Amino acid sequence: MSKQNKNKKIIHIGGMTCTSCEILIGDELQEMEGVHKAKVSCKTNTAEIYYTDDEPGHDEVISIITKLGYQAGLEPFEKEKKMKASGKQWLFAFLSLSGIYIVYKYLKWIGVMRLLEIDTSEITFGVAILVGIVASMSTCLAVVGAVVMSFAAKYQTRGTAFERNVQPHLLFHAGRLVTFFVLGGVLGTIGSVFSFSVSAIAWVTVILAIILLWLGLNILGFAPSLTRVGIRMPGNISRHWNKLKTSEHALAPMI
Repeated sequence: MSKQNKNKKIIHIGGMTCTSCEILIGDELQEMEGVHKAKVSCKTNTAEIYYTDDEPGHDEVISIITKLGYQAGLEPFEKEKKMKASGKQWLFAFLSLSGIYIVYKYLKWIGVMRLLEIDTSEITFGVAILVGIVASMSTCLAVVGAVVMSFAAKYQTRGTAFERNVQPHLLFHAGRLVTFFVLGGVLGTIGSVFSFSVSAIAWVTVILAIILLWLGLNILGFAPSLTRVGIRMPGNISRHWNKLKTSEHALAPMI
């Protein structure tokens, strides 16, 4: 074992949930002077810091991790207990869903729902593009909102007002629309060539239902996250994409 591998200190971390957390913390720790490797594990909630000569100070390491929004210390943290829904909340959720279902059945009974039925054979190419653009720029807000805010803040200290406030957003949405268009075309082509059997579609439906059920139980605090059971994005892939956050290239938002 080399001297570098012998010089190791362990910091306990609280609040990690996935591979991205590991990469984010690991990248910041490896930028510390004297640190040549930082191995962060979401499974063990620890960071193993390998250094050359002088040991990094505890306060400095803890400060770096806490600034990223996580807990850090020399002792293990107690596992966070998720707040479970109370009986009153369960009742409210059941009544809400029942009310929505009753309204839906009533609208269907009086014929309102028939007005929303669309014959897909009559949809023109222009209408399809319009629907795609509207859906892309509206329903994806919850998914990409944090990403937009992140890279937008990065460009607030450079260039003209257009380069700071407009150009990054135009490039980002252009990249999304082009990607959706190309990917949609590829998937459409594949779908026109291959046809899945009823049993194959049934199995896919069952698998997706199980995943959605697991995610729901995780939110309610009854099941661990998928990351905890080993279903996660490969670290190397996440690490390459994570480098875009520090990229100075003008096309970084589009990529």
